[in-house]
Amino acid sequence: MITDNTEQKLLGLLIKKPELFADTQRVTNFERPFFSHKYNQILQLVRNQYAEFGAIERRRLLESMSTENLTVEDYSQLIKGAGFEENLSDYITTLHDSLVKRELATVSEKVINCTQDLMNPAEKYLNAVKSTLEGIESNSAVSCGVTLAKAVENVTEKAKKLSSGDTTDYIKTGIMSIDRLITGLTRKTMSVIGARPSVGKSALGLTLTANMLASGHSVGFISVEMSETECVERLMQLYSGISIDTFKKTPVDQAKLKHFEATGQSVAGLNNLEIVRTTDRTIMNIRSIARAMKRKLPDLDIIFIDYLQKITGTGKGQDKRNDVGEVSAIMTDMANDLGVHMCCLAQLNRNSSEEPKMQDLKETSDIEQDASYIFLIGRDLAQQYNGVMECDADIYICKNRQGRTGKVEIKYNCVTTRFHDDIEDEHGF
Repeated sequence: MITDNTEQKLLGLLIKKPELFADTQRVTNFERPFFSHKYNQILQLVRNQYAEFGAIERRRLLESMSTENLTVEDYSQLIKGAGFEENLSDYITTLHDSLVKRELATVSEKVINCTQDLMNPAEKYLNAVKSTLEGIESNSAVSCGVTLAKAVENVTEKAKKLSSGDTTDYIKTGIMSIDRLITGLTRKTMSVIGARPSVGKSALGLTLTANMLASGHSVGFISVEMSETECVERLMQLYSGISIDTFKKTPVDQAKLKHFEATGQSVAGLNNLEIVRTTDRTIMNIRSIARAMKRKLPDLDIIFIDYLQKITGTGKGQDKRNDVGEVSAIMTDMANDLGVHMCCLAQLNRNSSEEPKMQDLKETSDIEQDASYIFLIGRDLAQQYNGVMECDADIYICKNRQGRTGKVEIKYNCVTTRFHDDIEDEHGF
């Protein structure tokens, strides 16, 4: 149920964080979305100031409010009552539903006794209904684009940077042969790392995590499979070049143990990493975790999700193909909304060919459409099972909206579960 307190929480949140206007368009696009006339007045002032200055400045807003006979107490009440940020989309859906019903009720009142109106033609009432429905449709539209001129400006600036060798807008994977082909990952997009079971999708995700952390990027890792401790164990192996299994042997190599412990201390001190394991696999929970990560790490560049097909959508009882398709679409929206790159690990069908293809992605073709990049891993598991410490691996870049695709040949360390360039020093962090 929508109350005055509900509207107060949302309006207070928009004053404190006006950048959330982008997430509230389905409500704030309406001229008078609130029951309260006072709140509609304040919303218009906040909207105008943000559009003009790109920020909300307390003094300027209070001056504008005073001309509308609004008080400092009104402002203070809204700021104190601000809320809803954690589950904003759910509240916007509820508010929008209430708002649309109110609009429909208003026009219904106008036409309910139209048969008794002998002065005005039916067309007048028909136009009123059409106008209301068109207004609802128009105001409910959510856009996140830029003007044509701004788009041209963005592309031109990108070209200038690249021409001078500046690739700072890209997130490097840290595997040279991949970065040489794709330059790097871009923010506000989604990628997929796919592999058959045991081939190494989590290993590649954590290898890229380690590489990006070493390059100074802020990284989030959300797992619905491995625990935080398991993820950290993998990272410590990657950074130290030492497998945890080394310490099963006797006598224990004390130098290696000391180095491994020191690596752990370094990992513990990372302030640009957030790892979260969750047993709530709903996409709404994943989205809440991602938003919390962004608040904790404002400079967050990339979030890894391990893994896509284990996450459930919002529709109860829908088949798995539609479920994964919905999750994939929401992941793409999250990347844009949070200004990060979302890298989703995904499973390929077990009976896929030796050379993996996009159609091998399990349960859905929507992943192919939503992702800006698709990386598939090919690796001969027999080499690993035969006791080889390091084996060949192929990364098939099957999709790259930014440019080239192709296959790159790299190495996989079966002991530390690290992927790296063929010519690179094994411990080259």
